[in-house]
Amino acid sequence: MEIGEGDSQRACSGVLIDPRWIMTAASCFGNGLTEVAPGKPSVKTVATVGRTDLTTTAGLVTDVVELVPRPGRDLVLARLAAPATGAAPVPVATTPATAGETLIAAGFGRTKTEWAPLRLHTATFHVDGVADTTIDITGKTAGDAICKGDTGGPLLRQRDGRFELVGINSRSWRSGCFGADPAETRTGAIDTRVDGLGAWTALTTGARWGQAGESADASQELAGDFDGDGKADTAVLHTYPPAAGGANHTGLWTFSSTATSTYNPVRPWDNLAAGPGSWNGDASKPVTGDFDGDGKTDVAVLYDNGRQADGTYRTTLWTFTGNGAGFDAPVVKWNSGTGSWNWDRSKPVAGDFDGDGKTDVAVLYDNGRQADGTYRTTLWTFTGNGAGFDAPVVKWNSGTTSWDWNRSKPVTGDFNGDGKTDLTVLYDNGQQADGAHRTALWRFAGTGTGLANPTRVWDSINIAR
Repeated sequence: MEIGEGDSQRACSGVLIDPRWIMTAASCFGNGLTEVAPGKPSVKTVATVGRTDLTTTAGLVTDVVELVPRPGRDLVLARLAAPATGAAPVPVATTPATAGETLIAAGFGRTKTEWAPLRLHTATFHVDGVADTTIDITGKTAGDAICKGDTGGPLLRQRDGRFELVGINSRSWRSGCFGADPAETRTGAIDTRVDGLGAWTALTTGARWGQAGESADASQELAGDFDGDGKADTAVLHTYPPAAGGANHTGLWTFSSTATSTYNPVRPWDNLAAGPGSWNGDASKPVTGDFDGDGKTDVAVLYDNGRQADGTYRTTLWTFTGNGAGFDAPVVKWNSGTGSWNWDRSKPVAGDFDGDGKTDVAVLYDNGRQADGTYRTTLWTFTGNGAGFDAPVVKWNSGTTSWDWNRSKPVTGDFNGDGKTDLTVLYDNGQQADGAHRTALWRFAGTGTGLANPTRVWDSINIAR
């Protein structure tokens, strides 16, 4: 790959893992001090694919139009403007490298005698050790080294006559490389592990908004800093038509904002691809917040499990924990169990009501019309504890005072600036005798232990007409 233009142009290697996607090192695109921003490369980037000899015209030459970095690793996926249909993608390994294993590294970087080689070259390396995200390797001979230009190239395992991708060249001591310090004798290098990233690569490379008929009409839009970079992103819970076998189909998309405020949709979760099987987007009420307090926004979904055989209604609360690159698979954090909880009577909202740095969930619940003709509504909170939520607790009950849930529209925010989230409800008081429509705004102030009883902070009847 040629990155940049003119005197600032530099070169890196890479490996094709999909006809439209190259996997390479994120450090090829950054300065080593900041994470690579997802989206269009900041400088012109051209990839040559399927050409082991650069003096020929074989293969494809095309622009790189999108970068999708993997946070926490020197790794990025680069999308090509045109598919490399004549080259065979390399499958990503599912098992890690092991100490003592022999692997093959490839690239177009410098050699001992060439500054800018025109042919692909390989070398053999021993695995010295394997960490959570990296592989330590050493050249089999004194002439085997990872040099400038090899960064981003593949570390390969040969199995049953085929190659699979185990790592990506990241950094090295460059002993013996053209232009390197002659006193340097170390031939070791550090590669980035790619095993275990199959789901991430599959979802990133396989999903683009609009390919499967995605539309705003079937979407629930959410907002939050899902990748923890300090800029607000958009997430969309999208409901698809049922799959051929009848399973409900839902996907969770993120539109990550960049420094130029552009958005790049990626589908980090799809229930048919990642589990847990059937998921009905129409039975989902999502809210967002940093439920585990790690600085990245998560998604919580109040899910309708329907009416059970015993006549009770079952509801569950799931979380999709933000991991920087997308979301972990959803996990049930609460289940109404044998206690009946009607999803249709629930309006969930989210906020840090107790001011502890972890987002809580509140649900305005419709208890229905009572025997005396009044309407009863309760306010429940699921307090975030870092690992999930405490069991729901009633923080307010309208009691004998009639409060119609159907006339209530709740929102959250720190309206009094005390560092704790409050809940306000815009309430429909209906049409008055003089024909005017009356609306009131009520606030449930965050107290540190939950939410206080509501106080009316505005009433449209006071507006001069």
